[in-house]
Amino acid sequence: MIGEPRSFRFGPSARLSHRREFARVRDGRARVDLGPLSIFAVPNPLGRSRLGMSIGRRIGIAVRRNRLKRHLREAFRLERGGFAGTYDILVTARPHDELPLDVYRAVLAEALRRLHETWRRRSARDTP
Repeated sequence: MIGEPRSFRFGPSARLSHRREFARVRDGRARVDLGPLSIFAVPNPLGRSRLGMSIGRRIGIAVRRNRLKRHLREAFRLERGGFAGTYDILVTARPHDELPLDVYRAVLAEALRRLHETWRRRSARDTP
């Protein structure tokens, strides 16, 4: 797409891709359950947020899982400019009927707002 700003692209640098990265996010023990999604997040020093997804077969056939992943990637791409801080984010899903993109965007934004507050409180508590 000609003229599209690079900041709106969802390239490889915006993804969690290794098992150790997924494990680090889960081990951070900061999770928010909203609707059919569970969102984990841990701060990262990279200056940009990254997204990983764990969408199991319980969601449905491959077509349905892939559509959900496309919606989640698009929601992340559109909302990441409004995130406070930079985080590695892991999204898992429970079986549910497909929701509109706007709902996924709202869920992701609210979850990151809550997780940012969680990490802000943790860092204030740990600072002497």
